[in-house]
Amino acid sequence: MATLHPYQLAAVQHILDTPRCALWVEMGLGKSIATLTAIEALLDSVEIRRVLVVAPLRVAHSTWPAEIAKWGIRVSHKVITGTAAQRRAAAESSADIHLINYENIPWIVEQYGKAWPWDMVVLDESSKMKNRASLRWKALAKVSGRITRLVELTGTPAPNGLIDLWAPICLLDRGARLGRSLTRFRERWFTADYFGYTYTPKPGAEAEIHAAVADLVLTLRAEDYLALPDYVPVRVPVTLPAPARDLYTRLEKDMFLALAEGEVTAISAAALSNKCRQAANGHLYVDGGNGAWERVHDAKLQALADLIAEAQGAPLLVAYSYQSDLARLRQAFPTARVLDENPRTVDQWNAGQIPLLLAHPQAAGHGLNLQAGGHLLCWFGLDWSLELYQQFNARLYRQGQTKPVFVYHLV
Repeated sequence: MATLHPYQLAAVQHILDTPRCALWVEMGLGKSIATLTAIEALLDSVEIRRVLVVAPLRVAHSTWPAEIAKWGIRVSHKVITGTAAQRRAAAESSADIHLINYENIPWIVEQYGKAWPWDMVVLDESSKMKNRASLRWKALAKVSGRITRLVELTGTPAPNGLIDLWAPICLLDRGARLGRSLTRFRERWFTADYFGYTYTPKPGAEAEIHAAVADLVLTLRAEDYLALPDYVPVRVPVTLPAPARDLYTRLEKDMFLALAEGEVTAISAAALSNKCRQAANGHLYVDGGNGAWERVHDAKLQALADLIAEAQGAPLLVAYSYQSDLARLRQAFPTARVLDENPRTVDQWNAGQIPLLLAHPQAAGHGLNLQAGGHLLCWFGLDWSLELYQQFNARLYRQGQTKPVFVYHLV
């Protein structure tokens, strides 16, 4: 049985005392073990019978089962994955906890609907439910009234601003605190720009919103409870070769290029930003949608090679953005491993057996514990998402890390 820190015990008590609640707990504070401890207590007291944990696929498949085993939690579990028949068989098993990924929420709601059998649902990384127009949000909202206990876990409750709070909170209280519609929420606490695309909080809105949800939410910050090693961000300037710099400038100005592999067209500012990121990384996808791309330069690959040499064998975790980045990285560094669906990859990394691990932030940005395997991280190409950036860095910079964490940015 796990020995919990006082702040983790507070999280357990919050779940026990508040049937529909949120834990806004920063990465590394152990929200999974706190939640599992609460689940175990609720099952023992027969307050609940079955639990559905919804998480990103890799987290559902690997992290939660590993946490259950690691801490000796006395519950049975089953992961709902595979074909439709395999998912149905897993969902109908007698396990205490069923684990499923977010993409399968519409499927499981359609399967069970009015016969919904899970009286407790846990949403791990609940910021994935921030879009009320998504199929997953609409599906879960249909059965929300049949869920006795709903727990939302996240370290980034509002990754794109306070607007993101409405949808997850509405699942908890059906609009009682922030309004029954997103429109009313916006009207009350935000000012829209002329086009209605950008919403700015009104004076005092942040404090009012936090006060409105305070009884549902427990917030824990790592800086208040953990004495972690230093976090050292390092900016690594990369000078583009003259031909690549010229190509980048023409693309930025004209929103069009003619390359050997085909044409590159950016039809909007967002598309142009994406194309410029590609060019900065060293490649460009050409028009046509067939995945074809052309190499532009290798400056970032050379900078990464220098970084690997400086590491002198110390394990290095590298975040890539595009499949073309991955192809070029694997070609340049043939011994590199890719963080894939195989749970042994995480185990081997944490055992110090993988000197160079390549990972996409969307696949590894939530839930994975990689701090035992290394303390060096490199962003080959950055993403616009603050949530993915913070979550990916927290794979190494979290409780259990014993060395200063260096985060390199190839810019």
